[in-house]
Amino acid sequence: MKALRACACVEFLLAAAVALVMAVSSAPAQDDVKEIDVIKSPTCSCCSRWMQHLDAAGFQTRARNMTPADLARVKSQILRGTCRPRT
Repeated sequence: MKALRACACVEFLLAAAVALVMAVSSAPAQDDVKEIDVIKSPTCSCCSRWMQHLDAAGFQTRARNMTPADLARVKSQILRGTCRPRT
Protein backbone atom coordinates (compact mmCIF):
# COMPACT_ATOMS: atom_id res chain seq x y z
CA MET A 1 0.00 0.00 0.00
CA LYS A 2 2.84 2.41 0.85
CA ALA A 3 4.51 1.66 -2.50
CA LEU A 4 1.26 2.39 -4.33
CA ARG A 5 0.81 5.67 -2.46
CA ALA A 6 4.43 6.68 -3.13
CA CYS A 7 3.96 5.83 -6.81
CA ALA A 8 0.83 7.99 -6.97
CA CYS A 9 2.70 10.84 -5.30
CA VAL A 10 5.59 10.57 -7.75
CA GLU A 11 3.16 10.39 -10.66
CA PHE A 12 1.38 13.50 -9.43
CA LEU A 13 4.65 15.39 -8.92
CA LEU A 14 5.60 14.51 -12.49
CA ALA A 15 2.28 15.87 -13.72
CA ALA A 16 2.76 18.99 -11.57
CA ALA A 17 6.24 19.51 -13.04
CA VAL A 18 4.83 19.24 -16.55
CA ALA A 19 2.11 21.75 -15.65
CA LEU A 20 4.72 24.09 -14.19
CA VAL A 21 6.80 23.97 -17.37
CA MET A 22 3.67 24.67 -19.42
CA ALA A 23 2.71 27.59 -17.19
CA VAL A 24 6.17 29.16 -17.15
CA SER A 25 6.81 28.70 -20.88
CA SER A 26 3.46 30.26 -21.77
CA ALA A 27 3.80 33.17 -19.34
CA PRO A 28 4.62 36.60 -20.74
CA ALA A 29 8.19 37.82 -20.26
CA GLN A 30 7.46 40.47 -17.64
CA ASP A 31 8.56 41.26 -14.13
CA ASP A 32 5.02 40.51 -12.93
CA VAL A 33 4.38 37.81 -10.38
CA LYS A 34 3.57 34.57 -12.17
CA GLU A 35 0.48 32.77 -10.94
CA ILE A 36 0.31 28.98 -10.84
CA ASP A 37 -2.80 26.91 -10.16
CA VAL A 38 -1.82 23.77 -8.27
CA ILE A 39 -4.30 21.00 -8.96
CA LYS A 40 -4.22 18.74 -5.93
CA SER A 41 -5.96 16.54 -3.44
CA PRO A 42 -7.02 18.49 -0.35
CA THR A 43 -5.17 15.98 1.84
CA CYS A 44 -1.83 15.90 -0.04
CA SER A 45 1.01 17.27 2.08
CA CYS A 46 3.44 16.87 -0.87
CA CYS A 47 1.42 19.38 -2.86
CA SER A 48 1.28 21.82 0.05
CA ARG A 49 5.07 21.69 0.38
CA TRP A 50 5.40 22.13 -3.42
CA MET A 51 3.24 25.26 -3.17
CA GLN A 52 5.42 26.63 -0.36
CA HIS A 53 8.50 26.02 -2.54
CA LEU A 54 6.90 27.86 -5.48
CA ASP A 55 5.82 30.76 -3.24
CA ALA A 56 9.38 31.08 -1.92
CA ALA A 57 10.65 31.15 -5.53
CA GLY A 58 8.45 34.17 -6.31
CA PHE A 59 5.37 32.51 -7.77
CA GLN A 60 1.86 33.12 -6.53
CA THR A 61 0.08 29.80 -6.07
CA ARG A 62 -3.59 28.96 -5.85
CA ALA A 63 -4.82 25.54 -4.76
CA ARG A 64 -7.46 23.81 -6.86
CA ASN A 65 -8.59 20.88 -4.74
CA MET A 66 -10.10 17.99 -6.71
CA THR A 67 -11.50 14.55 -6.11
CA PRO A 68 -9.29 11.54 -6.96
CA ALA A 69 -11.37 10.87 -10.11
CA ASP A 70 -10.97 14.46 -11.33
CA LEU A 71 -7.23 14.37 -10.55
CA ALA A 72 -6.84 11.20 -12.61
CA ARG A 73 -8.61 12.85 -15.55
CA VAL A 74 -6.39 15.94 -15.40
CA LYS A 75 -3.20 13.86 -15.07
CA SER A 76 -4.22 11.87 -18.13
CA GLN A 77 -4.83 15.07 -20.10
CA ILE A 78 -1.45 16.50 -19.09
CA LEU A 79 0.42 13.33 -20.03
CA ARG A 80 -1.42 13.15 -23.41
CA GLY A 81 -0.70 16.82 -24.06
CA THR A 82 -4.38 17.74 -24.30
CA CYS A 83 -4.55 19.82 -21.13
CA ARG A 84 -4.52 23.54 -21.84
CA PRO A 85 -3.68 26.31 -19.36
CA ARG A 86 -6.59 28.37 -18.08
CA THR A 87 -6.83 31.90 -19.40
